[in-house]
Amino acid sequence: MKLKRSFTLIETIVVLSLIGLFLPIIFAIVFTLVSQQMKVTRLSLIKRQGDFILNEISSLMKNSALSIHSDFPPNDQNNLCDRENTVYDTESSLVFRDKNNYWFRIFFDNNRIASYSSATNVTYYLNSNEVRVYDFFMRCRNNSSYTPPLFVIWFRICYRNPNTNDCAQTNEEKVDLRYETRIRLRNR
Repeated sequence: MKLKRSFTLIETIVVLSLIGLFLPIIFAIVFTLVSQQMKVTRLSLIKRQGDFILNEISSLMKNSALSIHSDFPPNDQNNLCDRENTVYDTESSLVFRDKNNYWFRIFFDNNRIASYSSATNVTYYLNSNEVRVYDFFMRCRNNSSYTPPLFVIWFRICYRNPNTNDCAQTNEEKVDLRYETRIRLRNR
């Protein structure tokens, strides 16, 4: 008579209990890896968009801006920082005159930073709806009549929770960065 080789009841119970012990550990490791990868992806997104905002504003200011104004169209009455020892702070918008006598505006609109040009009559949003900009602040300062004004911008940017339209609140989801730059306008 030939014996059939099979698993005994004890061997089956031991294997099932080992699977029952290791499966939650494996799921916890996989969940941690996936959540860390999501955090890295979100951080990459907000860093890319924050860098883009600063680069666009910096190149626009360095290449085109000649004077800073509080309102449009720019004129001598609303010129800011044109005198020595002047400082102007705002959380909304500033208008800049360029070398071709056009003007452009940088402003904060519904958790997004935007730029508007009178040459093209187009509003261009510098960040997407996936991120939220907050603590937006601009300043112009002129310490000397021999140097052009200094333009300062800073803001915070975070990953936007699609359900609440606000920054993610839990530590696992929270990703935000603070940006700041200083730009000296061109000589007139």
